Amino acid sequence: MSPPPPLPPLHLCIDGGGTKTSCAIASSLGILARGFAGTSNIAEVGLQNSVSALKLATERAIAGLPKEYLEREAWDELERVNEKGEGHISRKSIGSEDGHGSGHHPNGLKVSTNDVGLTALSTPPRTPSPPKTPDPADTLHLNPLGDLTSHSLWVVERPQAPAVSRCPVSFDSVWVGLAGVDAPSDALALSVPLSEFFDIPYGKRLVIQNDAALLAAPILTNGSTGGLTVVAGTGSVCLAWAVEGGQLKYVGRRGGTGFLLGDEGSAFYIGRAALRAVVDDFDSGAPETQLHEMVRVKFGVKTTDGLLAKVYELDEEKSASVAANQRKLAIAELSRAVVKCATEYNCERAKGVLRESARDLAWQARPLVDGRRITAAQATLCMGGGMMGLPIYREMFFEELAKCGVRFAKTEYIADAAGRGARALAGLDD
Repeated sequence: MSPPPPLPPLHLCIDGGGTKTSCAIASSLGILARGFAGTSNIAEVGLQNSVSALKLATERAIAGLPKEYLEREAWDELERVNEKGEGHISRKSIGSEDGHGSGHHPNGLKVSTNDVGLTALSTPPRTPSPPKTPDPADTLHLNPLGDLTSHSLWVVERPQAPAVSRCPVSFDSVWVGLAGVDAPSDALALSVPLSEFFDIPYGKRLVIQNDAALLAAPILTNGSTGGLTVVAGTGSVCLAWAVEGGQLKYVGRRGGTGFLLGDEGSAFYIGRAALRAVVDDFDSGAPETQLHEMVRVKFGVKTTDGLLAKVYELDEEKSASVAANQRKLAIAELSRAVVKCATEYNCERAKGVLRESARDLAWQARPLVDGRRITAAQATLCMGGGMMGLPIYREMFFEELAKCGVRFAKTEYIADAAGRGARALAGLDD
């Protein structure tokens, strides 16, 4: 009997945000598996927790791979650490039979590694971030929030991490786009544990960038002279790119300063604006709207005068860092209520909150496309993040840009950055 043909090489792309971490594994056959974990924003949870979330998402994706990709020894190792109570995954916990590990999102982009090389995108320079203060005891207690409907997603309550010291499969290339990677020093710090885990040297085959860079590939494929990538998810950031010699050159950045200093137009920004609106209306005696009721329901209070205490409340059973992050996510989650009020109840107060947030995001982006770095009329706008996935908010953003005199030649919304990136690494066109 002749030996089976060699399996096509695997490629991994990880999209790490402020709410969840998504990863996709692809080969020349398409998307083979996906994995998810909680937040991996290095600026929010620190280096150790960020790396743990990246590894956890990867291990969950690996568990969904066709069995041919895993040597028996690799599965035995995963099962061994599971039996000791230290593992994250097993063949029973997340499989490929339920259909969640394959396929790709229909709203993707046409990108190809023939056009987009890993070396074409470089980590944007920025002032070095302040020292991180990881909390190892809470490494895996961060809940994966967001639109995660797969029954295979579950929260790991054991703090031991990672399940295995080395990745049980080999990847030809790994592309990590991570919120909070704001300086070369951030990428370098991540490169040490990730290079060891994947057994890939940091460089062309292991690229670590800000998550907004994952959205930039279409700028190279459609004849634009440059482009802008805008992420508006839990947080927000805008990056400007010029096309030079068939590659993308980073030329500017606005935002990405975190929820304490900015994150204009993000889910957190909208949630905080809604809280301010409700409290201000209460103090001024303004009439109540559907927004007021939904905010109270979300925070579990019956009257608005009890809202502030609830907003500032921290879970005493959690460490300070995890409790603070959960509070931030709770405020960001409020953006869903704002959108529901605006779309289902036609609430003008909610629409006003969304429009003001879209305006602030547009003003954040405007200096990047005023002709000094790129010209909007010849550029592509690439958008990502949960807020940009909402038509009502995206249209408001376009309208606010137009008020600033900014109109892009082309616009793209990338719903599945990890999947698009993995397919690009595998040389696939959608």
